[in-house]
Amino acid sequence: MTRQRIEEGIYRRAGRLEVIVFATTPKGRRQLYRRVDGGIREARKVRTELRVQAATGRAASDANVRLRQHTEAWLEHRRRIGKIRPRTEARYRELLDPVWSLIGNPRLAAVDADTLQTVVDDIAARGLDPTQTFAVLRAALRFAVRKRTIGYNPADGVEMPERRHPDLTVPTQSELARILGAAGSPTEPFRLALTLAAACGLRRSEVLGLRRSDLSDGMLRVERGVHQVRIPGGGKLVEHPPKSDRGKRAVEIPASVSAMIERYLEAQDERRRAASEVWAEGWHADDVLIDDGIGRPMRPDTLSQRWRKLRARIGVRPEIRMHDFRALYVTESLAAGVDAGVVARQVGHARPDFTRGVYQRARRSDARAAADAIDRALGTAFTTPSVDQALTGTDGTVVAIKRKRR
Repeated sequence: MTRQRIEEGIYRRAGRLEVIVFATTPKGRRQLYRRVDGGIREARKVRTELRVQAATGRAASDANVRLRQHTEAWLEHRRRIGKIRPRTEARYRELLDPVWSLIGNPRLAAVDADTLQTVVDDIAARGLDPTQTFAVLRAALRFAVRKRTIGYNPADGVEMPERRHPDLTVPTQSELARILGAAGSPTEPFRLALTLAAACGLRRSEVLGLRRSDLSDGMLRVERGVHQVRIPGGGKLVEHPPKSDRGKRAVEIPASVSAMIERYLEAQDERRRAASEVWAEGWHADDVLIDDGIGRPMRPDTLSQRWRKLRARIGVRPEIRMHDFRALYVTESLAAGVDAGVVARQVGHARPDFTRGVYQRARRSDARAAADAIDRALGTAFTTPSVDQALTGTDGTVVAIKRKRR
């Protein structure tokens, strides 16, 4: 069937639009062809993509690159330059799994905003938050734009659903006391791990990555985190430094906790002597602070499982996570008047405004104090006797306000 030329590079045949652009490659002149399901605007967009491929010399090798293969290449690139960790890479793959099941593996150049909008809408329709999945896709496509494999990032045309941030759950002081009291002796690793999370605002990985040599003069140094990476048949432990320079930091230890740590170190030495040959080798066994009983770092999933069992056993609110101890540290510090910049440095945040905006939540006592301050300043105005017409007569009946006629 004969093609009908609509405009340069755009044709109609059998009721559908086709786009043809010619590119010069090392093997000679090559035709870049694509059928278009949409209208003339979509065809013009496709023509622009193909022209970019032709102009940048990518046409010969990249015309048929698939989205999944490109994403794998992007992950490999980030792994090669040290910008992605095994645990993060595994998480990215987990986030992308529903994408492949939904849209398959289209050609990279054929991915448009409508395709990505379908992904976002489908995830949101399941009651899930598509933000993280979309962020991974957008970053992978941004890499394609930098490589000039595609001419623009189709993610820019996607509308995200409204994201509602859940209220932060912060343990109360009485809940914290119950939790720590039920976590065992202060000389046991589990109790110290929970204590450091609340007393120093540490993440789970940072608590487990601490070494005895990181402690000195009432301070601890955050130099690394212990993470668990899933592999076939189980998981392995890896150590990584913090993601940013802010993550590496010195944290002041409360005096009461410093005394507790001294007792813990003495008890740990006793355990090591008692274990003798059983005490683990490797992993800096003589230096691990939160150990598994025989000198190895406690596994992250072990710590989390013990936390969940403890929470259920003592009946504290099920929505409280171990990570919320860190939020408690930030909230209490800000409520006590500590400068947000200081708190941000202590917990390793890049910006004080993030610390204030995400972690600080008004407590009832703070709100009551604010209301009392308003009372002191403006209370007399609130209780000033009215000079307006009374709405209740002397006999208790309601009197309608009479309006003046104009």
